Amino acid sequence: MDKAPEMEYRFLGPCGMKVSVLGFGTWLNYHEVNTEAVKTLEACVKAAFDSGINFFDTAEMYGSGIAEQLLGICFKNLNIPRKDLVVQTKLFKYKAGVNCNFLSRKHLIEGMNDSLERLQMDYVDVVLCHRYDEYTTIEEVCRAMNYLIDSGKTFYWGTSQWEAEEIMEAFDCCNQLGLIKPIVEQPEYSMLVRKNVESKLCKLFAKKKYGTTVFGPLAGGLLTGKYNDGIAPENSRFDKKSRPSDNWTKLIKSNKHDETLKKLKGLGELAKKLGATQSELALAWIIKNSDVASAVFGATKPEQITQNVNALSLYKRWTPEIEQEVETILNNQPKPRMDWRKWGPGTPRRQTTVQY
Repeated sequence: MDKAPEMEYRFLGPCGMKVSVLGFGTWLNYHEVNTEAVKTLEACVKAAFDSGINFFDTAEMYGSGIAEQLLGICFKNLNIPRKDLVVQTKLFKYKAGVNCNFLSRKHLIEGMNDSLERLQMDYVDVVLCHRYDEYTTIEEVCRAMNYLIDSGKTFYWGTSQWEAEEIMEAFDCCNQLGLIKPIVEQPEYSMLVRKNVESKLCKLFAKKKYGTTVFGPLAGGLLTGKYNDGIAPENSRFDKKSRPSDNWTKLIKSNKHDETLKKLKGLGELAKKLGATQSELALAWIIKNSDVASAVFGATKPEQITQNVNALSLYKRWTPEIEQEVETILNNQPKPRMDWRKWGPGTPRRQTTVQY
């Protein structure tokens, strides 16, 4: 058996804590708490940890707490030392109830306590505000997150799917009130979804050293190669006639159908030429961007984790030539802002020189 590639660890934004460049997410493992579910997730968590993954992502929203509960059981069963784990959860929406959702101080504190109970932990390493709340003042949010840190329930806080101006609003509030600032955003990022990370959030990366734990690096599975002919194989994730995936609808069954399939097939051919799978190519491309601290993927089988971790091998032999071949196939790099001093377009914000 070939030796697994060595994991790489990067600083999470401006803080001194490091996370594995590939992270394991639990949004696929949250249907119910039973023996089979625990057995399945435990095998995946063990495979991830054995591969060097120390970053585990979950949320109160995933299965209305079931994902957190399952993850907590697995950590306990595997007896993994707490100091060897970096656990991130997210608060915003739990279940029906007037105050069981959103970013009020009441929900953030009570929700954090409930998450810790489900995870069977005294603290998480990072807690994110899972969405922006238009109805709760940013001061209330920032003060509540500062309280969670001061009370030892989390070490760091951040945001998920916030707009750049909303994150800056939090920075300004924390600066004015002397509160602990957020350090990380969790946006969607893949070869097919690039604009937010490479165009809208780029100032935060450059000026604030804001971190990212991106989700959707395989575009919900579209970049695995299974869908390159435009047909969802039987029993695949997108084989849901009554409830088609958003990504499937947007990228395959939309007017981008032919364009997207051309990209997928081109990526498949390039991956084959490089002696890699299409998933490995997609993940290697993601983590080659030094603005990414960790790319979070989900899995329902331990062998999927082992296969995805192999992306590190391709990442470590990445070249400018491979980068250019990918860009030629994708042809979707966001246009950089105008550099008026040079009277021309600025440098694209896809940094491929990792400083860790």
